[in-house]
Amino acid sequence: MRKNVCSISLVLLICSCGSSNNLPDEDALPKLSFLDVTHERNTTEPITYRFNINVSKANSKEITVNYKTSDVTAIAGKDYTSLSGTLTIPANQLTAFVDVIVSADSLRQSDQTFNLELSAPANATISGTGKAVGTIQNNGTYLPIDGTGYNAPSSYAGMNLVWSDEFTDKTINSSNWSYDTGGSGWGNNELEYYTNSSKNAYTTGGYLVIEARKETMGSNNYTSARMISKDKRTFTYGRIDFRAKLPKGQGIWPALWMLGNNIGTTPWPACGEIDIMELVLVRLKILILASE
Repeated sequence: MRKNVCSISLVLLICSCGSSNNLPDEDALPKLSFLDVTHERNTTEPITYRFNINVSKANSKEITVNYKTSDVTAIAGKDYTSLSGTLTIPANQLTAFVDVIVSADSLRQSDQTFNLELSAPANATISGTGKAVGTIQNNGTYLPIDGTGYNAPSSYAGMNLVWSDEFTDKTINSSNWSYDTGGSGWGNNELEYYTNSSKNAYTTGGYLVIEARKETMGSNNYTSARMISKDKRTFTYGRIDFRAKLPKGQGIWPALWMLGNNIGTTPWPACGEIDIMELVLVRLKILILASE
């Protein structure tokens, strides 16, 4: 008997029955974002770093999100007050904030940073990494100075002291000094912009500090100071003593020098020049009367 062979085809149907209403649509939730904060540190009183939290769109539900600070180069308890907790943003509110208190300090040092982190949001999502950086700019006027070395005498036989500046005032004496400013290269292809800012020239503990900084001003990537006594303190005969500590390293050009006070009408070199000290390594004037 011959058997009949039948071919059977199976069809598998996959139906889409719609998404569960119990699963939140993250794209529909508002996003929380915040930016880095940078401030100059106060030398006498604490300062508040306010991190503004922005909500991308109105939401009918209350939003909560956890926050905490963490050290980078700034140290909690010393440089700032550590924080942790939960921030509540009422329904339909588009902004909130977290305040971090940074302690006062007059020490001149490199910038320091700490983080503020957001996590575990409810009824919202966090945009980006959920982390913002607080930068503490330490532009105080206290800089420890190594005062060792030769001390010039205050008197010489047959000579009378007619002027000195020991830089004991809290600020630079404007009766003695003014500033050349600008960033034209000064005929030497110098890379810095000379300013009259206290970031670049200041007094500390009886010393004058001239400090070069890596920062952009105009088309220049560095700043420094160029202090002059022109039309304030001029001398024809006598002896002039400097006591100075010089920096070391690549990219510096500190100098202590004298020019004729008539340089405004008789340009260099006809006005005359006497170099007291000039140290050339590459380019850039940096740090006179200062430690490294």
